[in-house]
Amino acid sequence: MKICDLHCDTLFEIRKKQEGLVDHSGHISLDKLDSYDSFIQVMAMWSENKLTCDANYDAFLDASDILKRELADAESKGYKVRLAKSGEDILKNEKDGCSTVVFAVEGAKLLDNRIARLEMLYSLGVRILTLVWAGECPMGGAHDNDIGFTEFGLEVVKRCFELGIIPDVSHSNERQISQVLELASAYSKPVIASHSNSKSVHKHSRNLTDEHYKEIVRLGGVAGVSMACEHLAEKNADISDIVRHIMHYREIDPKGVCLGCDFDGVTNLPRGVKDVTSLRILASELAKSGLDSREIQNIMYNNARELLIKHLGKR
Repeated sequence: MKICDLHCDTLFEIRKKQEGLVDHSGHISLDKLDSYDSFIQVMAMWSENKLTCDANYDAFLDASDILKRELADAESKGYKVRLAKSGEDILKNEKDGCSTVVFAVEGAKLLDNRIARLEMLYSLGVRILTLVWAGECPMGGAHDNDIGFTEFGLEVVKRCFELGIIPDVSHSNERQISQVLELASAYSKPVIASHSNSKSVHKHSRNLTDEHYKEIVRLGGVAGVSMACEHLAEKNADISDIVRHIMHYREIDPKGVCLGCDFDGVTNLPRGVKDVTSLRILASELAKSGLDSREIQNIMYNNARELLIKHLGKR
């Protein structure tokens, strides 16, 4: 079985815990991922709201070094996994029998009104940028308010399109998502919602409206269904709630639904999910819901992989 997951906070966690990527004690480690035939894992470094812009930028630079060091250490221990900075890198990794890690940043507070910092993120391999997280920052508002993007925030989105960084509207509010989609249409570029569930299934500020999901997919993007309990159901979330969100997106447009698990970024997982190895159980539950093996592999791997191969890095 192959998996492609558009969001985890494992890099943030191994930095905080001073653990290694190979045997990290959390939801994701290379030991756990290596149980799959192949994987593409997006790993994000989070910009914490409680820290200053500069402190977040320094933490990102440190995390960049850690990721490079951990992947080199994994290679020395026989793990076949490499960083990808372009779709061509992913294809080469596959040809060489290697899995892939994609570097992302969650929350652009660390940019601090300095577009040069975005250029630095790109030079260090960042290819996905979750634009905001919560509250307010130099980028603008977020899902917990109705404040749109600042002029700087819109400049960042435009420059992402120009550089080859995929903008991620997870954590953005509805006003901001509409702003980004308008720019995406003008640039003929996709955006993603890396870890955002359906607002029609469970009304939460972090979830997507059907209209926004449709437009994301129309522009060539995808939406990853997350394992965050509060985004899945009102209470007592279990694996059936993950299936409900996936099936709802599938009914609207099956090309856009994929995984954005948010492993190592959530405290409590839904019943039936222990860590990344539980994605096999999710696949079995999707089969029980009537999906065939081709549809399941599209959700678990192909939809997100196709997006990354087409749009990761410069073209």
